[in-house]
Amino acid sequence: MLPEGSRKRPRSESPDAGVEQCSTPVPGSGETVFDPGYHVARTKVLTSLWENGELSDVQVVVEGQRFAAHRVVLAAGSPHFRAMFTRTFSESRQSEVELHEMPAEGFRGVLVYLYSGELALTDANAEPVLLAADRCEVLGLVNLCCNYMLGRISWPNCLHYWALADQVECVSLRKKSRLIALKFFEELHSSQQLLSLDSTRLSQMIKSKKLRSTNEQVVLEALLAWLAHDIPARRHLAVNLLRLVRLPSLSEHALGQLRWHPALQDDALAPALKALLDDLQSYKSLTEEEKRKVQDEKSQVWKKKRWCECGWLYAVGGSDGQHHLDSVERYEAGENVWRQVAPMRTARRNCGVGVLNGQLYAVGGRNERKQVMDNIERYDSKEDRWECVQHPMKTARYFLAVGVLGAKLYIVGGVDKKNASLACAECYDSVTGSWTQVASMSQKRYGCGAGVLNGKLYVVGGTVEKNGDYLDSVERYDPVNDSWEVVAPMSTSRYCCGVAVINGQPRCPFSPVLCAPAVNLCLWSSLSPLVALCVHTRAPCRTRSRAHPLAGALLRKMAWGSPAR
Repeated sequence: MLPEGSRKRPRSESPDAGVEQCSTPVPGSGETVFDPGYHVARTKVLTSLWENGELSDVQVVVEGQRFAAHRVVLAAGSPHFRAMFTRTFSESRQSEVELHEMPAEGFRGVLVYLYSGELALTDANAEPVLLAADRCEVLGLVNLCCNYMLGRISWPNCLHYWALADQVECVSLRKKSRLIALKFFEELHSSQQLLSLDSTRLSQMIKSKKLRSTNEQVVLEALLAWLAHDIPARRHLAVNLLRLVRLPSLSEHALGQLRWHPALQDDALAPALKALLDDLQSYKSLTEEEKRKVQDEKSQVWKKKRWCECGWLYAVGGSDGQHHLDSVERYEAGENVWRQVAPMRTARRNCGVGVLNGQLYAVGGRNERKQVMDNIERYDSKEDRWECVQHPMKTARYFLAVGVLGAKLYIVGGVDKKNASLACAECYDSVTGSWTQVASMSQKRYGCGAGVLNGKLYVVGGTVEKNGDYLDSVERYDPVNDSWEVVAPMSTSRYCCGVAVINGQPRCPFSPVLCAPAVNLCLWSSLSPLVALCVHTRAPCRTRSRAHPLAGALLRKMAWGSPAR
């Protein structure tokens, strides 16, 4: 007889309801069944038992605090505890075990994770939990903590995270914190954080090609300051560390100061210092070809230029033939590779780019919906991040030309939202963050090139209208007088040409090549043609080919030649 109020379970409410059954079972056959809610339910039960202190069979003492737990749970989630409880250690027979070199707060987090499989990480508990998880060999939690910290590394804390990553052997955390330290070397030096750095990490930074600094003098000053911070303990490391500095690029005055620096005033150090300076003089007397063949291990590092010395070339936006691109990639000459950097916030083509105060600006252009834009974005290479500039241009435009004069970005010509070509120009002041209308050119033009020479902006070629005649005219803008003047025309009409300045000479990279060797004469002369045309080229970037990629760069000693195979 069933109790009152109860009833038999209908077949539709059976535990197997909703599960497809075999209508004709095969004798001797079977299948593995899985209950997706089983582990969740058991986890909740285990957590409840632990939180209520029920059925616990071991007390773990950390920094004087006692934590009741279950041996089987600890052993199942931690190789450290499994070895402790299953082998012939004294702890395997004790009801209380004590752990050392571990924060109690961190161990509490490890227990939460072992019982529940989850843990709320914060900036306050992430580090102690990481240290405790590493000590207990709970690798899943170690990885979660490292991933959490990856998004919180900045230059003020990168050295701390670097040391922490080495302690727990987290490769990804070490790689990112070290890279940020190399990017912000000058900031770390100015804030005196480098003074407490150990010699191993300091030597890795000084030796690296990825270290960024205004010049090598900054690197030398940082090293000398580090030596002076604790001369008795660090003096014996001086010569070996000095060899990692790119000494050949320093001035004779800077090198002369080495002999009189307090950290280097030691009789025992004098022979090694003299040998270093003699090696340096011998190296500097070599030709460039001889330097490349140097096999002396002591001089090997001097051959390796830092990436910031080689400069970077950026390909920004454009089109791959099917889509407008927001992707950006950088050519690193020191490694001869293209690398992807952070994408723009907006895909754009036919935009302009310029470098202002060490930051790359992408201006105007058209988006994926073919809308003409008036917004601009700014890229910070140290942070690898694009941000929108607060104030838009006064006139939306694409096919524009861009030039930088002083602390101002000049935008010239282009096509507006009505598909009308423009003669107007405006400039962005990086100090005030505002746009100002400046004098207009004498002629409307778009698809023109621009270059800055001797404090003046030159705008070259272009066209006035679609299917119209290409222009050979050139105009020059004087920012002091806010005025344009027409200079001598080119011998060839040009549309979508590129313009560069080499040794004070503006050049149009389109075959045949022209240059203006003397501004006062306002004469154009022909040079040797390029091996390959530079208009509508398909560059071998990492992304799909770009039509009209725009490049803003810190370029050094460019020369014409056959493209690299």
